[in-house]
Amino acid sequence: MKFLIATLLFAMFGFLNTAEVSSVSQTAISVQEVQEHGYKFIATKIIPLNLPSKSLVGDNYTIFISEEEVKSDLPYRGVRRQGIQMGKDKGNRFEGKPTSYSVTKSEKETRVEATVESENDVFEITLTFSDSGYATLIINSRNKETVTYLGEMLN
Repeated sequence: MKFLIATLLFAMFGFLNTAEVSSVSQTAISVQEVQEHGYKFIATKIIPLNLPSKSLVGDNYTIFISEEEVKSDLPYRGVRRQGIQMGKDKGNRFEGKPTSYSVTKSEKETRVEATVESENDVFEITLTFSDSGYATLIINSRNKETVTYLGEMLN
């Protein structure tokens, strides 16, 4: 029944807004398939803790998360906790093997949690997404305030 309702909603949404529907929104994410290959998230909006949000549509900022590797190419907006020299900060761009990694699937969403240590920081990542592909990503680090990204899962 849920599948039928979701299919009807996607069909109606696609009929009304064909030009704006992305390929991610048109197909449900197969959690089992994605777990084998990793999770790829594309950010469409950044929401800093104490600053206005900003659209990232069209900028192609992504993060890839798997048990073997995390590769982030995301911008950062917010307050830095420690003295990072101007021009030296890379935003939330980092990569490495997670020191901790877990995937939890509930009836309504999938939650991926990972911790990655870089040479200058430790990043705690929480990615939550529904079967439709819409997702929320939260990155917390020692040197910067927490930042939230909204976006979609790529398959």
